[in-house]
Amino acid sequence: MRLKTYWYAVCMCLVFVGCESQHTALPSSAEIESVGILAIQARKPAAVSQLARWAKDGHLVAQRELALAYSLNSDNWSQAVHWFQSAAEGGDREAQFELANAYLYAKLGLRQDYPKAWAFYEKAALQGEGKASFMLARMARHGWGVSESAEQSAHWLMESSRQENAQAMYELSVAYAQGDGLPRDTVQSRYWLNMSAENEYKIAMQALALELEGQGGKDSKSSQRSKLLMKEASDHRLMNWNTNL
Repeated sequence: MRLKTYWYAVCMCLVFVGCESQHTALPSSAEIESVGILAIQARKPAAVSQLARWAKDGHLVAQRELALAYSLNSDNWSQAVHWFQSAAEGGDREAQFELANAYLYAKLGLRQDYPKAWAFYEKAALQGEGKASFMLARMARHGWGVSESAEQSAHWLMESSRQENAQAMYELSVAYAQGDGLPRDTVQSRYWLNMSAENEYKIAMQALALELEGQGGKDSKSSQRSKLLMKEASDHRLMNWNTNL
């Protein structure tokens, strides 16, 4: 999730959209994404036009942001695919991830194409995109376009976990606990469960709390930590009630 505020985006848009006739230094990725916020969230035509200019100049981030803006309207899906493709082929890992999603779930007017989805997820994963590695693990687990393989799924869960994906950490913990795709290892299982909980993955926080509660008495440190984790998981759920995991 982007950390930039809406008002910061407004300021950046005034700088870059309001001075269209001026020749300025090349924009940074953060500056482009700030204009992207106005194009995508506020639906500002001037912001879309500015992204289009930058995209045509070859800025990969602008191409991705423009594609995201175009993806909001079915009339512009072909343009969205064009710019996602351009940015993805240029090496933008977020564009690679978005294009992979479009092929996997048949979005933006594309037909479902598992091999293309795998190829773009893999490109993004190899650049450190944890969400892409997680999706490769899911595809391998279910045999979507590749041979079903618990071992390959575990491999990509490990990669995604190392790339700090909290959901992958939790699923890797389960895989270690069950010996699913890798040797059973209770130490590694507990390690990745702790890591997932520390990264505020709600299910991991609840699972660890229940595990700790079962280990300790009413006055034990385990019991105290269990209660704290349950409270944190509940607070996290309330704070993120309208967002996806």
